[in-house]
Amino acid sequence: MDIERKKKCFEYIVIQLKEWNKEVVGNDNMESFTRLKLQKLLFLISSVTAAPENKKVLTIFDNFYAMPYGPVESDIYNAMVNNSFNTLSFSERFVNIKEDKLNNLNINHLDKSYVDEAIIKIKEVNNNLIKYDASILVNITHKWSSWRYAYEIAKIFGKSSEKMDVESICKDRKIYE
Repeated sequence: MDIERKKKCFEYIVIQLKEWNKEVVGNDNMESFTRLKLQKLLFLISSVTAAPENKKVLTIFDNFYAMPYGPVESDIYNAMVNNSFNTLSFSERFVNIKEDKLNNLNINHLDKSYVDEAIIKIKEVNNNLIKYDASILVNITHKWSSWRYAYEIAKIFGKSSEKMDVESICKDRKIYE
C-alpha cells in the first residue's frame, strides 16, 4: 500500500470528522480527537461498508493490529507519531488541522467515493459515535470478534499486538454501539 495515498485518505477522513462533529455537537472543536479516538473511528469507518466481495475503505487501510485498546492502523499510527502528515499535526495527543494546507489534499476519485460512502453509512448506523470519547470507542471495538481473536493470539504468544486479517474484519458482525 502506498503510504502517501493512505495518509491523504486519513487526512480527508479527519476533515470529514470535523464537519460531522460540527453537525452533531454544534462546533468544529477537535479537542476531544486524540490519537486513540481517531484510531477507533478510523477502524469503524473502514469497516462499515466493507464486505468480502468489496473491501472498499479496507483496501486503503489494510494494516490493522489488535492491541490492548482495540484496533490500530499501524501505518497511520506511525505517521501520527512521526508527525508526517501534510495537513495534520499532532501535539501531545491531539490533532491540529493546518487549514492553509487543505487545498493540497488530492485523493483519487475512487478512494474519495469509498470514504464518502463510509461516512454517510456510519452516520446512519450511529450518528452519535462522533460524540463518544475514546474509552467508549475502545469498548465498542472490543466487541468485534476479529479484534478479540487476533488479540487472543497475541496474548498466547506473549505479544501485545497481532495483525488483524482484513477478511475477518469484513466478515465480522459489525458493532457500532
